[in-house]
Amino acid sequence: MKQITKEQAAALLMQLKGNQYITLHTRTDARALKTGNPHKMIEKLAKTQVQSGFKYKNSLDNQAKREGVEALPVQERTWGERIENTPLVFYKGKFYLETKPEKVLEDVTYLADGKEVAKESIERFLPKKKKGTSTQANLKKKILVRDYAISSIKKMTHNGETYEIV
Repeated sequence: MKQITKEQAAALLMQLKGNQYITLHTRTDARALKTGNPHKMIEKLAKTQVQSGFKYKNSLDNQAKREGVEALPVQERTWGERIENTPLVFYKGKFYLETKPEKVLEDVTYLADGKEVAKESIERFLPKKKKGTSTQANLKKKILVRDYAISSIKKMTHNGETYEIV
């Protein structure tokens, strides 16, 4: 396993061309800002297989075709600037990896103030899942898109090479 910095990870991801499969180990802030939340930090640890470099419009068109419905016009990204010909988005001084999640590879773990907890014990403090946009209103199976801050990616595997991001 190679250790690389966040800057090196962003540079590596910027070089990816086309649709790629990547395994991500992520540690993300899972808090919703709620009154009465006694925890200073709630984090979510996950190991997920994702696609990067996919074309959202193509994914929607293909799903609509499989379901025998008409594809709706694609809405523009509401935040961040896509970096052309890369899977990255730049927003407020940070790089994000735009992904299409394929599958969760291990059980998701939650930490409250650094200690592992059952999801049920903190669920009321977690953000609620958003409904699909009108772009997907006519689709039964939704196309999920998740953006990960490079700083939230702790490890990634691509083309058989594993990188620990420090």
